[in-house]
Amino acid sequence: MRMSYSGQLGIQIPRDKCDILWPWNRLMNKPMTKKRSLVFFLVPNFSMLPFSAAIETLRIANRMLGYEAYTWRLASTDGLQVLSSSGIGIEVNSSLADERKYLGGENRPSMVLVCSGIYVEDFYNKSVNAWLREVYNRGVSVGSLCTGAHVLASAGLLTGKRCAIHWENLPGFAESFPRSMSMPISTKSTEISTPAPAVRPRST
Repeated sequence: MRMSYSGQLGIQIPRDKCDILWPWNRLMNKPMTKKRSLVFFLVPNFSMLPFSAAIETLRIANRMLGYEAYTWRLASTDGLQVLSSSGIGIEVNSSLADERKYLGGENRPSMVLVCSGIYVEDFYNKSVNAWLREVYNRGVSVGSLCTGAHVLASAGLLTGKRCAIHWENLPGFAESFPRSMSMPISTKSTEISTPAPAVRPRST
């Protein structure tokens, strides 16, 4: 009987039992072809924490799967660098005009994520709103990070839907978009995902 040695556990295990004990062995050895592409649309003053956490999650997933299951690119309104809330500038790969062209070709994304942060109430762009509606109507999943639900609501995509936004933004959001049901938790509704970055702590 062929044996497989586990250095971590210090034991020998029959090779044919390895897949039972470590099911990811089968996952790693199974051919994987399904790929997903994501567009992170950066709004000025976006928060680096949820943005980098999302990117790193995709990178680690690719490494664990052993192939490039997820690809991503960064976009902004004009294709120029975007400053985060920490003052760090991030270069992007495409502009709004580029992304509109990509919708009809091989660069069409599987999902678009709006990344914003502080002062999101000051961001209003009719072209961005029109693009988000077009993306959604053409079957691409749409989501947001941090306060990005505010941008989705401005585009009219959250009317009558549950959504999540940072608890600090809840009062203003509810006032601006009374037909959207906001809450400080992660939600998913009809191909629109709006994970909140934090839940308001209990008062002590």
